Amino acid sequence: MTSRVVPSKPATPPAPRPTTRNTDVKPAQLEASPGGKRGTAAEAVIRTLVQHPLFGDGTGFHFLSGNTGSNEGPIWQAIQDITGLKGVVHGPNEFIAACMASGFEAMANAAGEGVRKIPILALHAQIGVKYAAAGFDFLTRQRQPCLLLVGDAGRLARQYGGHNSVPDYPGLLGALGIKSVHFPVDDEDGAWSRDPGRLLPALKAAMAAVMSEPYAPVAFILDEDMANSRPRLTPAVVASPPLRGSGDDDEAGSRLEDGIARAATLLADKERPMLVLNQEVGRSPGARAAAEELATVIGARVVGCYAPGTLFDRGHESWCGNLSFGDANDVEKQIAGCKPDVVVVVGGPFPNNVWPNGRAGVPEGVPAIVISPDPSDETRVNLKASVFVWANVGIALTDLVEQVKQRRAPARQTVASARLKQIAQENRASLEARVAGYVNHMDDIPIHPSRIARELATALKTRAEDGRLRLEDVAIFDEALTSSAPFLDYVEHLGLGAIFYYGTPGPTLGAFGASLGFQAANPGGLVISLLGDGGADFNDGAFIAAARENLPVKHLLIDNGGYELVSLNFARDARLRGESQEQQFEAGCVVPLHSQGLIHQNRALQVGGFVRRAAGEPVFGSAYIEQPEQVGPAINAMLDSTGPFLLQVIAQGTHFQPKPGRGRGPL
Repeated sequence: MTSRVVPSKPATPPAPRPTTRNTDVKPAQLEASPGGKRGTAAEAVIRTLVQHPLFGDGTGFHFLSGNTGSNEGPIWQAIQDITGLKGVVHGPNEFIAACMASGFEAMANAAGEGVRKIPILALHAQIGVKYAAAGFDFLTRQRQPCLLLVGDAGRLARQYGGHNSVPDYPGLLGALGIKSVHFPVDDEDGAWSRDPGRLLPALKAAMAAVMSEPYAPVAFILDEDMANSRPRLTPAVVASPPLRGSGDDDEAGSRLEDGIARAATLLADKERPMLVLNQEVGRSPGARAAAEELATVIGARVVGCYAPGTLFDRGHESWCGNLSFGDANDVEKQIAGCKPDVVVVVGGPFPNNVWPNGRAGVPEGVPAIVISPDPSDETRVNLKASVFVWANVGIALTDLVEQVKQRRAPARQTVASARLKQIAQENRASLEARVAGYVNHMDDIPIHPSRIARELATALKTRAEDGRLRLEDVAIFDEALTSSAPFLDYVEHLGLGAIFYYGTPGPTLGAFGASLGFQAANPGGLVISLLGDGGADFNDGAFIAAARENLPVKHLLIDNGGYELVSLNFARDARLRGESQEQQFEAGCVVPLHSQGLIHQNRALQVGGFVRRAAGEPVFGSAYIEQPEQVGPAINAMLDSTGPFLLQVIAQGTHFQPKPGRGRGPL
């Protein structure tokens, strides 16, 4: 293979483009009519949504995506008429649309002020739901609020079995973890009520459900014939529900007070507490600050299941890192390694958001405190909480900190402070040891992911120091999975904690489309998407969407030519069979899964095919590299680009790598 940088674009470079979506790809003649044009039921739905501050700004949506089809035609007509497509980012398919919605929600609600913006997906009934199923799983697993606006074929399709009708929508969507509200309403006597007066109450029920904790996607299904009817309804005003634990329910308030008191009493005299944070911390008002203060007061070790950018200050003495993606045993390993005398689990699901292994992860005899707005977390994956606090985690953690302070003796606080210093020293030593190990691979061929990570982190640090960017404006969406560790390490090693670093829970390969949602939520920011060739194989739709919408995400493709995650699973299975370390390694050397052979896909060349129709100019900048000395210049070119960019790096795995004559071998 060649050792030079291979630019995958014409010799004439594209004209500089601003770091925003290119609005000229939408019809310039579209004009918004906030009051509607046709008086349809669909218009009443769209006007109701747009005027609610969680979904729109009165004139358009914060974020709406989907893929148009016949059955939701009246809905899309209303979207176009009322908003002029403001806030709409079309997805090339429903899966990518769902991933973009996930990324938008994560980024838009990252300030620690709670849920401020909720994305919407407008979908074709049966076909759209099927294409989006993996994306729904992505949203559901992360407990993200997202409203699904689904157009159904209507009563005739239900009567005659039309292919676009799903008779049991609640059952289909419920199996995917999604609540649903259907209009027309299925009455108790089995008849379908078509009273237009019941339309907006049904919509209000769906909106209230998606705005309520525990957060999750919620579907509102509207028959095409009803959406196209003309009842001329006045848009409804929908109130936002209170956070769990903040309302006027005396019984709930008493239950919360009792749970906090019991948790504070349990923590008062513990010496080795551990705090495990899940995604609710990122979208609960005051939760992150309260978690950091609690860790300081009790001297806790803190880990996050994923998405560390939203959970905790990575510069805090207690921060031990997020768990490595893709290993269902990591929570258990970290808990066992520090021998805690109490474990506090904040949010859920637990112990792992990737592949729950059915084990509690907390050693027998060690008490567990679980704080969550979802009552099912009290006993999730066989973890029986000694104390369960059913409330918004921000409210609960804030109250818990104050209660613990009242119960902790001064001497105990001295011990906690000393423990924090010890934790920080141990973590720093461990980090430095890992970084020292990476140095041995800086000149490896194929390129080691640690070389890519070091060059990227160094380039970002240099730009921040000379004023070319603010770290607070940088977001990294990481779906590199087995290659992720060195990127996280170098971000911490170089003091780049202000970067919003979000790791996917996996294994929804192809979910790197969420990075486009990041960009839609922060048009002027720098978004970097880390992905592997396995994820890229699953869906090219993210590149299509980035090109069409001119979303200037910088895609950094770490191409190790195989599914290393599967290799790790094979090695794990050998360990579970009781095989030796050498046998475990050999089991992981899965030659048939190594696709870096005679036929190789140059994706950097592929994205060069996206051109502006008028001038034939390329939309994507791109480069393809194979040598370690090329990494730094290529990353700088990527960061300097003004539009979307794909940098494809031919790399080795962090655990298994190709070796001439052997297929794979140790590093």
